[in-house]
Amino acid sequence: MSSQDAELTLEIIKRELEDDYSEFSKGPARSVIRYGAPALVPLVLLIEECNKSVDVKTSRIGLAASEAWNAIARLNPETVGQALAEDDPDIRACTAGQIGEWQLFQYSERLSVLAIEDSDPLVVAQATLAIGRLYGPFATRHADPYGSGRQEELVDLFASIGFRTINRRLCELIAAPPRKANTPPSQSPGHLPQDRSSRHERTRSVAILAAGEVGTYTAIPLLVEIVDNFAWHVAEAVISLGKLRAVAAIEPFTKHIYKPMTPLRAMIAEALGSIGSVDGMESLFILAKDAKPLVRQYACASIGMVGGPSAKDVLIQLSKDPDEGVRRAARKALSNCREHSLDTRQEGHDHPGDIQSIGEY
Repeated sequence: MSSQDAELTLEIIKRELEDDYSEFSKGPARSVIRYGAPALVPLVLLIEECNKSVDVKTSRIGLAASEAWNAIARLNPETVGQALAEDDPDIRACTAGQIGEWQLFQYSERLSVLAIEDSDPLVVAQATLAIGRLYGPFATRHADPYGSGRQEELVDLFASIGFRTINRRLCELIAAPPRKANTPPSQSPGHLPQDRSSRHERTRSVAILAAGEVGTYTAIPLLVEIVDNFAWHVAEAVISLGKLRAVAAIEPFTKHIYKPMTPLRAMIAEALGSIGSVDGMESLFILAKDAKPLVRQYACASIGMVGGPSAKDVLIQLSKDPDEGVRRAARKALSNCREHSLDTRQEGHDHPGDIQSIGEY
């Protein structure tokens, strides 16, 4: 497909997606599918363009384009492999992201090659994130939380390509200093405001999320530093520290539970539940009294996950909250809440978030 044809197809797709804006609830813009394989690369470019915007309409157009990409990719699977081999690194990176988004497991080996061998940092980060989303955390000592039953497959895959290399490359990308200073960090991981949409910052954002998805425990100190300093990509770091069950993150989290950023406080509440340590209960009890119902809902779920007698008392109070969503979350958490805390360290086991040398696996 020539560049001129690609540009023409892209303009047609954008126009049709905009025309179908009010029909998004009914699924992707089906008319796009008739373009077949040639539309795959233009759709990837459109998705990449939309991901750099915080405009609601643009984001929804990006979502529709992603759904259309998925439909075309499943009808013409050979074009996905072609896109992964494109000279343009943005096409390779976004294609890898779409593979993870839409759970296309047949491209796992191609993703592993990109994660190890590609020369472009964003491609490396996006391919690794996609692998994590396909298979879940690597080297976890707990049952697969997603119930996918693919943990052993991921271990085999990474054993064949070398998890140490993946681990090292992610840490290098995360440790790269930001190129903008004295500006507030993102509140929306994965959707970058216009003033920080550079490839460098996008790469760091994706690498941080990838560390949580694949289980790069050696990145914990780097992520904790980001949260502690309220630096760039703090939201992404909070998400990944929760997935890594990093006990070391609890203290830095407490510094931000009063920040006037509702999404960030909700992410912290969710991460504390994932970490599952009683050390985070005091912060969860504070978040359970947050002025925003969204934060209280996440706090309810996390309090129930950690458990213990004090958790039940707080959840009983929250079951009478003025907000229906909070009451529902409290009742659900209460029904699953255990008498004793599930903090694994109290049971004499290693807590995965305490482990700093998973790269040796």
